[in-house]
Amino acid sequence: MKGNRLRALLGYALLGGTALLFAGCGQQAGGGQGQEPPKPINISLSGVSNGQVVSGVVTVGVSVNEDSQPREVKLYVDDKLVGQYTIAPQGIRPQALSYEFKVNTAACDLAYLGREDSTGCTSSDPTPLFTNGSHTVKAEVTNPVETKTLSVTVVLNNSDKVLLTMSGNNAQDATGYTWYGGQDLTLEAVPVVYSGKTATAVRISDATPSSPPVIPGTTIPYTSTSIAGIPAENPISGGKATFSIPKSGNTSLEGGKRLAAQIRYSDGTLSGAVNADYALDFTAPSFSAYKIKLNGVYDTTVNGLLGSTSGWLNGQSPLSVTASDGGVGGITYQIQVQKVSDGSVVATLNPGDTLASVAEAATGTYRLQVVNLKDALGNAPASAPAASNNFGLDKTKPTLSTTFGANGKVLNGTLGAASTIPLTANDPGTVASGVAAGPGGAVPTSTAAGSSGWLVKVTTGGCTYTLTAPAGFPAVPPQATYNLDMTTTSAPTPTGCSASYPTISTTQGDGDYTVTVQLVDQARNVSDPVTVSFYWLTQKPTVQFLQSPGGTYSLGGSSYVDVNGAVKVSHPKPLLKAILYAEKALASSSDVQVINPSPTTNIANGTALTFSSNGSVTGNYKDFTASASNFAFTLRFNATGSYSVTIAAVPEAYDNTGTLNVANLSNSTSVSVTVNP
Repeated sequence: MKGNRLRALLGYALLGGTALLFAGCGQQAGGGQGQEPPKPINISLSGVSNGQVVSGVVTVGVSVNEDSQPREVKLYVDDKLVGQYTIAPQGIRPQALSYEFKVNTAACDLAYLGREDSTGCTSSDPTPLFTNGSHTVKAEVTNPVETKTLSVTVVLNNSDKVLLTMSGNNAQDATGYTWYGGQDLTLEAVPVVYSGKTATAVRISDATPSSPPVIPGTTIPYTSTSIAGIPAENPISGGKATFSIPKSGNTSLEGGKRLAAQIRYSDGTLSGAVNADYALDFTAPSFSAYKIKLNGVYDTTVNGLLGSTSGWLNGQSPLSVTASDGGVGGITYQIQVQKVSDGSVVATLNPGDTLASVAEAATGTYRLQVVNLKDALGNAPASAPAASNNFGLDKTKPTLSTTFGANGKVLNGTLGAASTIPLTANDPGTVASGVAAGPGGAVPTSTAAGSSGWLVKVTTGGCTYTLTAPAGFPAVPPQATYNLDMTTTSAPTPTGCSASYPTISTTQGDGDYTVTVQLVDQARNVSDPVTVSFYWLTQKPTVQFLQSPGGTYSLGGSSYVDVNGAVKVSHPKPLLKAILYAEKALASSSDVQVINPSPTTNIANGTALTFSSNGSVTGNYKDFTASASNFAFTLRFNATGSYSVTIAAVPEAYDNTGTLNVANLSNSTSVSVTVNP
């Protein structure tokens, strides 16, 4: 039997819908030895009564007297079995028995007669099991010795309804809700008639509400745009009425619609309305702009960017478009790169692709054209959106190099041109968008497109400054060589730093510096950085006598006189050389000696000594560089006369080629010594 449902309850029965278990008392069905025979069956029904008007799902209770020992309980509507209980006899002594049945009076399929979740009525099976009117509900109970029945007559009164089925092109939105549209659609209306009337047609009308504003359970807004061809009333043929919802005439339709279906009977009357909600979309996505994520960090429009890049794009920036869709969404598209001269397509890109695969070309060579723009239902603009502004393509970053040789060293800041940082800049490639002159270069960030030019940053004292001077950085190309003179630099104080940019000259600004230089071309290609670090030095050592040997002394009949002294030389950077010497006109080298510390060293000279640019000294002297911070000594004067005793020192420093060059950095101090006979 179609859809027959059997409930088998082994060892228990339902009492008021609750399973009850009992300990066995030796009673067996049929009155076996030691067991009482079953009592006569008495049946009562609940939930229905004679003459009661019912519809939909009805709950029917079948109660059986105690000790009747039932083995089967069945419920019928007319001759159709709703369901049954089969009870095993072992170990049960029921005190009261009640069995519950759900009866779906609106069912179209026997499988759904005992269910409450669905009627089972479909477009292929729309015929009700029961039409409206009087029907018999019968309970049948069987025990080992008899079968009894109890019936009541009820009146069914289910409302006629219409089953609506939308078919045609469909797609799901991001939430999984199904939308229809993009092509012609078909709406099938199948009447389900309980009343017994003759259905001749189905009428469809627009019942879209103003409240709630969205399809219940979704965020899809209802639209007030009407559906072309609705309302309509079409005849029933083959058990259904068919309606067409054409794409043409509905191109502005996008959103939720509620349709009401009514049955037209042969007597001209209409049934009550049955409503159904649908999400419909026949509207193409709306194109807004071509987008670019410049260097992967700055989101902007292509046309807007071209105004600030002098018409150039680079090959490392993802491209996309912005387009909106108030319907199903799921927008897809491609971007063609076309030659402006003849419209030929040189590349077809997907969203997020860059121009890396496209050949470099001068400004005005290319344009972007979005194609195949559509939503998930295939709705597409009637005509292609406008192309982007024309542009050139430069995929090659500028290059920068330096021959600076004092990296990591002390740079002699007094040397003028020999203290500068030599830089060689170029913008290679098939075409060059070029680097603007001046220090205005800026790398693109998440909030700005950057700018073309030289980007020079100087880090000192824990702060990093971006130079705004000098202004003489040249435009590139052509290839250019530029010597960055630190004495001409200046910069504003950056956020988070309290110290102003130092004044750097040939006499001040001493300290550690790290200079980083980059080039940014018009297309916003950024060169690899060139970084140099050095200590800018202009200050001379501090030299002083801690114990002066100066004064007038007498040989006193001896061949020599000894004089003690001590000196100190201080400087923030390592010393190259610290010396002690004596000077007297026409002196012999041994006229003055340092006898302590050993070894004994002749230090007398006929003229003053000087340091050459590489720090070398020609003459007689005591080198005390290693102990310059506190050098004690004993001088022995072996001849009479007037002497100048001098200490001199020079730090280690280099020029920009990395060559030792201490010019202008030495310092000295002297005392006079007179030796009499």
